[in-house]
Amino acid sequence: MLKFSMALSLFALSSLCADEGFTPNQELITQEVAPQATLPKPATFKKSENFKPFTGKVKGKRVRLRASPDMEGAVIRELNSSELISVIEDKGDFWGICPTNESTAYVFRSFVLDNTIEGTHVNVRLKPHTEAPIIAHLNTGDKIEGHVCSNNSKWMEIKAPASARFYVAKEYIENIGGPELKSQNEKRSVHGKQMLEASVALARSELKKSYDRIDLEKVTGPLKGLVEEFSDMPELASKANNELLSIQESLLQKRINYLEDKARGIEPQDETAQTSDELTEKMKLWEPVEEALYLSWSSMNEDKNIEHYYEEQKLGAVAITGVVEFYETSSRNKPGDYLIKDNNQTKACIYSTKIDLQKHIGKKVTVYGIERPNQNFAFPAYYVVEVE
Repeated sequence: MLKFSMALSLFALSSLCADEGFTPNQELITQEVAPQATLPKPATFKKSENFKPFTGKVKGKRVRLRASPDMEGAVIRELNSSELISVIEDKGDFWGICPTNESTAYVFRSFVLDNTIEGTHVNVRLKPHTEAPIIAHLNTGDKIEGHVCSNNSKWMEIKAPASARFYVAKEYIENIGGPELKSQNEKRSVHGKQMLEASVALARSELKKSYDRIDLEKVTGPLKGLVEEFSDMPELASKANNELLSIQESLLQKRINYLEDKARGIEPQDETAQTSDELTEKMKLWEPVEEALYLSWSSMNEDKNIEHYYEEQKLGAVAITGVVEFYETSSRNKPGDYLIKDNNQTKACIYSTKIDLQKHIGKKVTVYGIERPNQNFAFPAYYVVEVE
């Protein structure tokens, strides 16, 4: 009888401690408690011999991502149609995926000291309570980054560990290629968002001109191009289309005001200065790009002008020595009009709205450049601010 009471007490203590992250005297409990009363162990994850990781595309709407590979698994979130996921494990009727950068998890604060885990086999849970599903474990010395949970101060909210696995039913996933595709797609998405921001800034800047001086292609062309180019990314394409509709509405109102002022004999107002005649045609083509970058920067530096912008940019300029050549490719996405080469090896693609690089073709020079997006070309791109 005494032996049974001791076993029961140890089991109660074990259950409490396991919910907090560890199980004391596990061996003793296993010996003295009936098998049906022991705590369930987290499932182990094994890849099938023929399985190869791949990028999956969600085929349905509101497809459920679960904490375990079964229909009873807790729902993490719902996946959107056409969303891409990294599939890394085969679990019967389910695919196992890594947590995304946005995935959060929770650990009990008593096991965290200076962002370091102090404990063995500490439970990482899906929600900040002891009944929530366990999605991973951490051990003494593991580093974490997080903050105190806002609705339960006993817990730390952290980024879901890389060892965590989430699951989605196979029938809703299409294999579209190797695991690198998702990473490439994410980079393309970031680039698309940057292009959208720059295109909107450029359009708004152009709309400051009097209607008779507005370049309609600059106002709507880039946004139309984005809607078409990113049609396979519905969220980004939708944002670009909404911005396009807004810009077109502003343009229409600008035209109405212009015609009304003209009928009254009022001279049109222009908030921008004329482009300098000293700029070559190639230099002028890059003005909208630089203007959009400046406008994006100025939104956080309202009291500074474009000269301040370039002064700040020059602090990060790099020196590149080589021979300047014209970049003959006809690609509309090329990151510059000129190349700088050394020993016939391309070192960078360059352009400028301040310096006529045409005058330096065939010469070996040192250019000081500010890094710019290279549009996924094989070499870096720079905006040239000085040539020696």
